[in-house]
Amino acid sequence: MISDNDLKIAAEKASTAILETLPEVEHEFSPEHERQIAAIGRKARLKKVLSAAAVILLVIIAGGVGVLTFSPEARAELESTWNRLIGNDGWPSYINGEEASASALMYRPTWLPDGYEKLNENADFGIIEYRNGTYAITYGCTSSSEDFLSAVECTSHEVTVGGTTATVYVPVENELYYSKKTLAFIKGGCLITITADLDEPELIKIAESVKLSDN
Repeated sequence: MISDNDLKIAAEKASTAILETLPEVEHEFSPEHERQIAAIGRKARLKKVLSAAAVILLVIIAGGVGVLTFSPEARAELESTWNRLIGNDGWPSYINGEEASASALMYRPTWLPDGYEKLNENADFGIIEYRNGTYAITYGCTSSSEDFLSAVECTSHEVTVGGTTATVYVPVENELYYSKKTLAFIKGGCLITITADLDEPELIKIAESVKLSDN
């Protein structure tokens, strides 16, 4: 299990990275005003990081739990990919100590709600984004010898997907209005995650359509 201290460290690192990407303020304010704004900003960024952690899920590999093992270049590519796919909606946190036992995206959905089309795909990280012009569905498929999930700042409950038990993670209410649910389950040794602002029956229908890919 991941300790609270591990989550705090990850949140602090993500918050620092987000802060470094913010544009510099063009207007001059009083020192007191700047201190107040900085305090509000830090609190908001931390809440955003923790809320994102609720639905971006930590993927842990048995025997490989610890610090991020990606090289700086690989981590930069991962962050760039997720920023392109989901913008400011979330911040990914993967802890992966072993090579996956099967290729990413070996399973793919065969049904989506009307209007959704594939926008981006990154096979290296097992991520596909579908959009209908306004809303996004982020689909993930990865594998390892023994996956399990951890999430914070959310509630969860079990549902049935084609006879298999799955878990739906729902973010707690917050001022950031982050409402995307994540449905997660194991299929053929792969961890499948579907994140979207959809009703639960639609998430389940997408999950039940996931089939072995021909690609």
